[in-house]
Amino acid sequence: MLKNKVINMSEKKVIVIGIDAAFWDAILPRISRLPTFKMFIEKGCWGYLESCMPPLTCPAWKCYSTGKNPGKLGVYWWVDVDWSNQRFIFHNSNSFHDIEIWDYLSMYGYRTGIINMPMTYPPKKVNGFCIAGMPAEDGAEYTFPKALKKELIERFDYRIHPKNIVYVDVYGKSEKDKTLDEIFKLIETRFKIAEYYMDDVDFLHITIFYSDFIHHYFSDDEEVIHRLYKKIDEELGKFINKLNLENTYIFLMSDHGQSVFDYIFRINDLLYNKQYLFKKKHKSMLFGELINIEAIARYLRILNLDFILKYMPSNIKKLLKSIIPRKSGFEFFDIVNIIDFRNTIILGLDYVMYINRELFENKEKYLRFRDKLISELKVLRNPFNGEPVFEKILPKESVYSITKGNSPDIFFIPNPKINVYCGVSSNLKKNCIWVKSHEFSRWVSTHTLYGIFGVIGSDIKERYNINPKIYDLAPTILYMFDLPVPNDMDGRILKKIFVEKSLFARKDVKYEDPLKIRIKETVNKLKLGRKF
Repeated sequence: MLKNKVINMSEKKVIVIGIDAAFWDAILPRISRLPTFKMFIEKGCWGYLESCMPPLTCPAWKCYSTGKNPGKLGVYWWVDVDWSNQRFIFHNSNSFHDIEIWDYLSMYGYRTGIINMPMTYPPKKVNGFCIAGMPAEDGAEYTFPKALKKELIERFDYRIHPKNIVYVDVYGKSEKDKTLDEIFKLIETRFKIAEYYMDDVDFLHITIFYSDFIHHYFSDDEEVIHRLYKKIDEELGKFINKLNLENTYIFLMSDHGQSVFDYIFRINDLLYNKQYLFKKKHKSMLFGELINIEAIARYLRILNLDFILKYMPSNIKKLLKSIIPRKSGFEFFDIVNIIDFRNTIILGLDYVMYINRELFENKEKYLRFRDKLISELKVLRNPFNGEPVFEKILPKESVYSITKGNSPDIFFIPNPKINVYCGVSSNLKKNCIWVKSHEFSRWVSTHTLYGIFGVIGSDIKERYNINPKIYDLAPTILYMFDLPVPNDMDGRILKKIFVEKSLFARKDVKYEDPLKIRIKETVNKLKLGRKF
């Protein structure tokens, strides 16, 4: 549909390859067998990319595309905690209101393509195309233009998610090859689509998303991790070989890193025991307490009888799945049924904690409670080895100077060997606070702050090490297109990646007032109202 309809305004092209959860500690030990990754090290710039806080898929990908931190975006996690209405509000692309790389480029007439980036659903209008990533489902209208979806399915058998993915957290490793084959097929398809539409755009973003899934469930399996990076290396290499590197710049990045943990700390079980969190009493919770669902799952796994889970009644299986970590560490939906929102003072999530401010008479009492809680958490120790539970635990003002929206009250970075499990088990008891990892779940790794960065192309230095922040890519890309950079971005232009005396290294940076940009954006939106 888009093919051969466009004459590019610019000779240069910029491509960003995003690999969710990729980290150098998994790549470097096998770099001799990964020639494409090795090329970024030997023929370009590379280093550790510092993510946002919290280092989660949402909001990290949007921090990359806007050049702004979560405090400015007003989105900090997968959901907002709505204490008043006793619910979670799930985020999607409509939760974000800041201008992104492709919006700026569209304003100036450049064509852009976005493939599979998380938090781009519902897809926005751009001067080009958008194939939205999660939270889109395969049955949704996930493309702009709308007709592009039909073309993707017919030409590429395109899917957002694997067709037959097996939730290995419940079923164990027995069907891992089937799951991996499905994911590897998705990786192939992403690069085929990128190659097909590359000539139609000046800027292209591609995300490989299910690498995150593989890391969470198989980071302790060297063979699986090698297969993952080998597959990405091969497909990326084939894609790069089709490009003209004289006028094409390729960025490599990830939204965060990953680390295998040894212990699970159930933060909400602790809060429950401290009487900071309260749960409802109803039949399903009483049922959970009587038969101890968690113990069943744990012992079946220890005895290698987890296949029995397949044949359990659906209501039992649902309870089991609700207490076993999934994407982002827990199954959201049962929390609403478990927590007593009206009386709960604080709720712990991945890297953040939300305080129910409605329960405090004034700001002074709220701050006193928050400081008291931070002090209590700072002295917590892992009972297995005596190490601190948290590397950092900070009030929100110490993390971001601006906090729009419903911001968390506390941010934390856990010990890298500890997974802070933020679900609420149906059986909240004192002995549930600490668990050795892998006793009843295949969820084996958690997020870390540092992902990967790389860039190759003409006028890019070779064998140069640099450790940027996730906010730095957006202003750098705009600079490469000779566009003014909004002065409210948090990122800096990575001038050090360019060869000295090159035009990129020498030219001045142009900055622009965000208000002027908003006016241009409004005009551009009116233009994009036309049919493609």
